[in-house]
Amino acid sequence: MPPGPPAPSAPDALTFLRALWRLNHLLERQSRRMARELGVTFPQRTVVRLVGKSPGISPGELAEFLHIDPGTLSTILRGLEKRGLIVRGSDPEDRRRGQIRLTQAGEALETPAPLTVEAIVTRVLTEEGTVSYVDAMAFLNAVSDRLAEAGLPRRRRGRA
Repeated sequence: MPPGPPAPSAPDALTFLRALWRLNHLLERQSRRMARELGVTFPQRTVVRLVGKSPGISPGELAEFLHIDPGTLSTILRGLEKRGLIVRGSDPEDRRRGQIRLTQAGEALETPAPLTVEAIVTRVLTEEGTVSYVDAMAFLNAVSDRLAEAGLPRRRRGRA
């Protein structure tokens, strides 16, 4: 195959953003593969794993932990509930507070699996010579904090 045009010269920030774009694209591809091979997408599996680690977590707590809109989480939960992987109920001590738990089928998916995004990230973080978890998290959190400080509009409550 003949080589394509030379890569354009770009400042470090644009080169880094290009890498993020590639990562996003590959996350979406791997998510589709997980759906075909495991029956759940990357976001669905992440929710299953987190509910498995925190049985009885409320939808609000989970949305906050994941930094996603409650409406987005609700869509994910509906899909998992339809597939019989989670059950939603009320906290027996506070009926206003919802709870999410895994079903037996959900528990079967909760264990680590080699084709998941989580497993790939775990391998990279534990390989010799790669960036440390602490450094990676510090960088990602710094970029996220700066984006939040940039005044991105917040969604109004009740709108997805």
